[in-house]
Amino acid sequence: MCRALRKAYTFSTLFFLGFNACAGQGPPASQRSEFWGFTGPWEVTSTQSVRAHGGQLDAVINGWITIDSVSAQPVIPSPYPDTVRPLNGTPRRMAIVTSWHGEGFHTAPIRRLGSNPGTLATAAGSIAKYAQTMKYSGLVLDFESLTPQDLPTLLKVSRAIADSAHARGVRTIALAIPASDAAYPVRPLLGAVDALIVMLYDQHWGESEPGPIAEPSWVKSALAQRVAEAGPD
Repeated sequence: MCRALRKAYTFSTLFFLGFNACAGQGPPASQRSEFWGFTGPWEVTSTQSVRAHGGQLDAVINGWITIDSVSAQPVIPSPYPDTVRPLNGTPRRMAIVTSWHGEGFHTAPIRRLGSNPGTLATAAGSIAKYAQTMKYSGLVLDFESLTPQDLPTLLKVSRAIADSAHARGVRTIALAIPASDAAYPVRPLLGAVDALIVMLYDQHWGESEPGPIAEPSWVKSALAQRVAEAGPD
């Protein structure tokens, strides 16, 4: 979700996964693939899609928690109420925690959290408490537009949120990372969260030169690069 234009769409995405950061190993070979659906909770079409088809997914990320760019605290309660349920099935309910609002990602609040332990503890605790109250089984962290120099901050913030959420029974904390951005290296990040979601798109976008959003050979190459970073286990 790193371009303004993408906000206009309902997201249905393969959940590319499977790195178990705590155990240091991936899921067993017999484990089936999972399918997670990302939605735009402010959109009527998303609401309709979740209601009609959400039961076919393993998880629906329909909750929305924004990090305020001034206070660096989560905006709670969310301005987008998470009240839509599938007509059939019981997919796990999750929420995205994002530094996006307005027309882009805001890096300043993430850097502020990383440099102020008290502010970070308050934010992580508020996110975890809200997730527990909403009965979310997991969170997806989406802190884009950071630089390689921000890696210590990203690790600190992600780990704090994950630890607080785990303590309140939220099982899975995933981090969304761009397909090939060096600011988001796989191995260190797997030490902070349970799973990584590789965003295999934005080969081209609204302001770039013309081309596909995700051409198949580009997707294969970008995914192979990330898997190689993680290692064969």
